[in-house]
Amino acid sequence: MKITLLVIGYAAVALAAKQYDPDAANHFNGFDEYEKPYQHDWENVPDLVNMPEIQFWFDITNAYLQGIERGTYGNSTYSNNPDCFGPKFVTRINQFAAMIKSPNLWWHIPYMIAIIYQMYFMIGDKCKIDNTVNDFFLYCWNKGCWPE
Repeated sequence: MKITLLVIGYAAVALAAKQYDPDAANHFNGFDEYEKPYQHDWENVPDLVNMPEIQFWFDITNAYLQGIERGTYGNSTYSNNPDCFGPKFVTRINQFAAMIKSPNLWWHIPYMIAIIYQMYFMIGDKCKIDNTVNDFFLYCWNKGCWPE
């Protein structure tokens, strides 16, 4: 299941890079690598990936995972962590797309790796889907999940 979620995350990043708006490249104008603070202002990146659409698909994914959790445990009051495919990660995908389209791509490799790790951490720790899959297979091992 982690692989499926990782593929979904990769697809979102690939979609973000594909939907890049070339006019938004002006965001990098005026960035001089020799002037302090030597960093780019990542808080004011323009919308390169159609963030409302990415947020919509993240909300759908969050609702899907919440439905799996509720159905597995029979608990209709369960709710996912708000960071599970939350708005913070939509912003991260937009920043990732800006880094990909940056004229200095190689300077951003450590930050890109950090964002990929944050997505992996979100799937593994915030969404808790691995615990649900583990509990399901433990149930199948002990009680059986197949017709006799």
